[in-house]
Amino acid sequence: MLAGFIAAMTGAGQNGLWRAVAAYSPFKDERLFPLHGVGAVVIVFLVVATAYLIRFRSEKRQLEHISHRYQNAINASLDAVVVTDITGRILEFNTGAERIFGHTRAAAIGADMATLILPEAYRPINKALMRTLIESGQTVLDSRGRMKIEGLRSNGEAFPAAASLGLSGPADDQIFTSYIRDITDQLKAQEDLTQARDDALAAARARSQFLAVMSHETRTPLNGVLAVLDLLAAGPLDEQQKNFVREGINSGELLQRHIDDLIQLNELENGAITFHPSTFSIGELVNEVITMNAAAATANGNLIVFDSPLSGTYILEDRRRLGQILVNLIRNAVKFTRGGRIQIEVDRVKGPEGEDLLEIIVSDNGAGIADADRDRIFDSFVTLDSIDRRTHRGSGLGLAICRRIARAMGGDIGVDSREDQYSRFWVRLPFHEALAAAKSSGFQASAARPFELLTGRLGLNVLLVEDDQTSRLVAREMLSRLGCQVAEAVDGLEAVRAAADHRFDLILMDVNMPKMGGLEATQAIRGGMQSASRLTPIVGLTAHALPEEQERLRQSGMQECLIKPVRARNLQGLLRHFTDFQSECAGGNAPSDKIPASDPAVDHDTLAELASLLPPKLFHERLSAFRAEVYGMDASLRAMRADQDPQAIGRLAHRYAGAAAMFGATPLREHLAKIEMAALDDQRACVEDLLAPVGALVAATVAALDQRSADTRS
Repeated sequence: MLAGFIAAMTGAGQNGLWRAVAAYSPFKDERLFPLHGVGAVVIVFLVVATAYLIRFRSEKRQLEHISHRYQNAINASLDAVVVTDITGRILEFNTGAERIFGHTRAAAIGADMATLILPEAYRPINKALMRTLIESGQTVLDSRGRMKIEGLRSNGEAFPAAASLGLSGPADDQIFTSYIRDITDQLKAQEDLTQARDDALAAARARSQFLAVMSHETRTPLNGVLAVLDLLAAGPLDEQQKNFVREGINSGELLQRHIDDLIQLNELENGAITFHPSTFSIGELVNEVITMNAAAATANGNLIVFDSPLSGTYILEDRRRLGQILVNLIRNAVKFTRGGRIQIEVDRVKGPEGEDLLEIIVSDNGAGIADADRDRIFDSFVTLDSIDRRTHRGSGLGLAICRRIARAMGGDIGVDSREDQYSRFWVRLPFHEALAAAKSSGFQASAARPFELLTGRLGLNVLLVEDDQTSRLVAREMLSRLGCQVAEAVDGLEAVRAAADHRFDLILMDVNMPKMGGLEATQAIRGGMQSASRLTPIVGLTAHALPEEQERLRQSGMQECLIKPVRARNLQGLLRHFTDFQSECAGGNAPSDKIPASDPAVDHDTLAELASLLPPKLFHERLSAFRAEVYGMDASLRAMRADQDPQAIGRLAHRYAGAAAMFGATPLREHLAKIEMAALDDQRACVEDLLAPVGALVAATVAALDQRSADTRS
């Protein structure tokens, strides 16, 4: 009926209402029509109101559902979510805010946000930020995310926080939403990490310092032990005494190597390794290492074989570091092989990306390495013998150091081996080929520091500065036996006074001394304009083998440093470096063109050693090639005028000197080295003088080689 009434009402035209009422009214009396109209309006209103009520309740349920979900979402947040109006009055305060700030939601609603949860210093800043957002019309403060602020807990405690602020809503009903996170634990974790890092760095520095100190403290007595043994070995001893001294020296040198390994491992682990590239012949370096291990190889019945297409190739690399790798690999091969063959190969190969690599392979048919040990032999302190049956002495650091050096040089090292059959160690490094250049000396003087070559007197006047009595005693004895006149000082102050009063040819300066250390004393001597020894070469005596320590000595004004323990051969090499060249050229005296009768033209031991290393046919081929090269040497050198290009003469002399050294032509090699040094120092007159006796040296060398060739063929 209601439906029919509504249909009649809506479709009956202008008077539809009254007709509908009349049609459906139970009262047919037309006088009552106005009353029926009022009732009809009421009915319509009720119908419409009912429809709107039903819709309102549905939308309310949806809004309540959305509100509930929104409330759950913000309450689930670990961060504080605070909603305010544009005046800063809190409209919403979630569970995270209750937990972080300590206020209940009921207490927070309606309160001023800045007063409730911000320290006083931050309240003006908050107001300014809100005003900026309103005036600029931006929806967020900036694009960088959160900013660091401080929050205020209900107990008055301030804490670090990260916050972001956003503006939303229509212009007449805008709200601010703040997201605030307590970062106390985060900052504490960062501080702990920073402290841990600082502690680790401090521990590393302490360890480095400890090793440096222990290096000095250990090397000082070791210096005395080895030096005394060297002196004993040079004296009259019976065979048993010689064996005792030899064993003592071997044990002392082994201890010295262990100390060096520990110090170098510390240097590598701290990333303090530095490289000093120089140009050198790779073949010459390999032959030097072979010579060093020749005696041990012979004792074990081993044959070392080396042949390479790169024997005469010059490369640019850190010679000392590469030599260290070779020494370790060849020494290990010799040590773990009995009656076998050790093969050394050097070649240029292509890397995975087509780059040129220098490949060095050291292989042997010795003990080999078990599969289980192959991956760990490059770890620190790994030895393959058990503690109770050690047959090979060592610290287990050699290969670990080799791997670190190789990788620091941009390459790598690895091994292929089978137990009881063979081992094949390989090293691959970036290949840097270079032109032949002057061989770098172990003792170099910087042109930037005061330096004056010594006079040619047989007895050098040396000032020895050393606080340790034993070290001073043995150093003085060594110097005396080498023909030096020795003055002594026990600390830096005495050294400065002595250097001021007397002009010494050389000063050997200990570094760590009481009253005044060696660095201060060196600087005082260099700075004393009236000091008689202001320009005298100063060589530091130090047990600090770390490169940065040695560099400090050079920076103080020292020309070089000699690492303790000081050995007789090292000291002799040092003195020879500072005297040989000047003794030839001092005063403009031309060297004699006579060859000393006591100085044979060829060292037959060196030549015999080379013959044992090479197959007979190859040895004679190389010997003939060297003889032909020597024969034309004099003419080649003289073809270059010293007054026009001394550097070219130096390079040529260097190339000839390397070949002469390999074949034991010692007098010729030493003379060529002097020509090289004079040429590189641009001492043109001296070069002309030194070229004079080359013809006689060449003739004597060729004659000796011919005699050697005849002897070996007969």
